[in-house]
Amino acid sequence: MSKTRIDFYHNLKDDWQFTIGNKNVKSFYTPNLTPSQATKLSNLYGLEYVFESADRTDLEQLYLSSLKDFLKKSKFEFFLFVAEFEGMPKSRSRSFKGLTRRDIVIHKDDVLEIETDLQNNYSLLAAVVRINDENLENCVRKYFFNSDVCFLINEPSAFSLNFVNKLVLQYTNGNNIFFVDYLDLVTNELAGCKFVVRNGGYLEYDCLSFQVFAHKLNRDLLSL
Repeated sequence: MSKTRIDFYHNLKDDWQFTIGNKNVKSFYTPNLTPSQATKLSNLYGLEYVFESADRTDLEQLYLSSLKDFLKKSKFEFFLFVAEFEGMPKSRSRSFKGLTRRDIVIHKDDVLEIETDLQNNYSLLAAVVRINDENLENCVRKYFFNSDVCFLINEPSAFSLNFVNKLVLQYTNGNNIFFVDYLDLVTNELAGCKFVVRNGGYLEYDCLSFQVFAHKLNRDLLSL
């Protein structure tokens, strides 16, 4: 028997169960908030759509169908950002293969990919994909489950190489390791009707979830 629930989080400064959970603590580190970040964060909140089932196939299908329903109900166009977890030595072969450009389900007009130079002759591949009915399931199954490097956003300006390159440079540390700084992302990119959606990161085999960061003005849009 499958179960679904929606959990609301109204204080993102202290709701660590939602913002960090089993993720990297640095992905939403709030002890040293600036006054500007604190003000912006007070206007945001989170939802988590949680799915439970002992049947893994049923669980994954429930997760996917609910995520589809959420994206459609929001009536916005969404974009998927995805990057490599770790920079690698630059090579022609790696540059040619790319990260997503050889994914046959994603049409070439719906993806922008860039290789960003890092220190010590390393580079990191990242891309943004325009989500549609044809590529949604493929993108979710193939990329979305690692929230350290992947999220969805309904910001049209995200479909640009400048956006991708900016995030790579901001969120890659001195060891050439990349992970999304969601505190920085949501306090700088969320306003009005913008959403950031990521996988919830549950470790339990019989539980999956996806999480939504949104402005408090958007609450009526966020129930399935």
